Amino acid sequence: MNIPHAQSGSGLHTIIGIAESDSESTRERIEASAVFMEQHMHENVTRGALSKIAGMNPEYYSRMFTKYRGLSPIEYLTKLRMDMAKQLLQNTDVPIKQIAKLVGFEDPYYFSRRFKQEVGLAPSLYMKQSEQRIVALSYYGHLRTLGFQPVGAAIDGGAGYYSDWADYAQEVSCLQSPYYDYGRIEQLHPQIIFTDRKEKEKDKPLSELAEVYVVDLEQDPIYEQLTSIASHMNKEHEALEWVNAYELRASELRKRLKGTLGEERVAILRIRANLLQVYGNMIMGYPLYRSLELNPPMRMTTQFAINRHFHSNVISIDELSYYAAEHIFVVIQPGSEHEQVWESIQALTAWKEYPAVLKGNVYPVEMQRWLAYDPQSIMMQMEEAAEHLLTRSTN
Repeated sequence: MNIPHAQSGSGLHTIIGIAESDSESTRERIEASAVFMEQHMHENVTRGALSKIAGMNPEYYSRMFTKYRGLSPIEYLTKLRMDMAKQLLQNTDVPIKQIAKLVGFEDPYYFSRRFKQEVGLAPSLYMKQSEQRIVALSYYGHLRTLGFQPVGAAIDGGAGYYSDWADYAQEVSCLQSPYYDYGRIEQLHPQIIFTDRKEKEKDKPLSELAEVYVVDLEQDPIYEQLTSIASHMNKEHEALEWVNAYELRASELRKRLKGTLGEERVAILRIRANLLQVYGNMIMGYPLYRSLELNPPMRMTTQFAINRHFHSNVISIDELSYYAAEHIFVVIQPGSEHEQVWESIQALTAWKEYPAVLKGNVYPVEMQRWLAYDPQSIMMQMEEAAEHLLTRSTN
């Protein structure tokens, strides 16, 4: 559906009202324009051309793109170009002048200025810095958020926003304690290794391979872990910019949610074949209770006050009523046996009588995205949660 240019304020409101009622179609068209950017970033891409692809007028297109992507179209295009430039600078020997053209800049000097504005370093300095070889036994996503590309990674659970990690890093985890392959790490010749645990005497010392930097697993992933890593790697400026952008977006979403949800409560339930968990304010709960400051089930309010690192409670389905909420996010473990348990739960009275179920406010979300606990993944989880809640609340 093409959206004509509005001739008056009231006409514009009518057009917007119609378009917003068709949010799925709008999202698909926004995604189509984003794909076009990814495929044509080396060309002269304009907002006008993108709005035509989306079938919208330029102003409305910019608003909708920002809503779904968190950046304006031009900001998103710039990010794509800079991300590609960083990859080329890190992983190839292509001259900077040619890299500029490959990412859509005819003038290499203008490219260098924009790159420094966006990244904080000139391309030549970034190229030298990126030569540092990093292995991430933990905090892979934190390092990517700061612009680093580890050569080795131990991905535990979901990779979240950085699901492309295997294209750049070698897997160094294994099933046996200490849960990483020492020999494989040695072959990567790392200069620094990031981990969340101190070395044990019985293990081969990683410190013989490289500098080892330990970050406390229980620290806040954004305000403590990210800033600790940034300080150690001389990336304080990049961390501050990211945190500022995150806080601005979180504040915007909180205001909107407060106006639509009021004091309604929100829960998050993880379903596995032999285990049900109601999650707290850390992994998976962080975007709900810390980023968006949503109200948890009443019983959890006390638990949060006692323990700011409250992970989860294991429950039976009959205990779900103790965690009453008007909205519930459901994380289902991949696999047929887990899906079967989910299907059986939905037939039970305890589930049917749960407040969120009675109201139709049940939001299944994908485990690999929501299990990730790095800053950028939390940002995306926050966006996804807000979209679910705002869409349902306005219906």
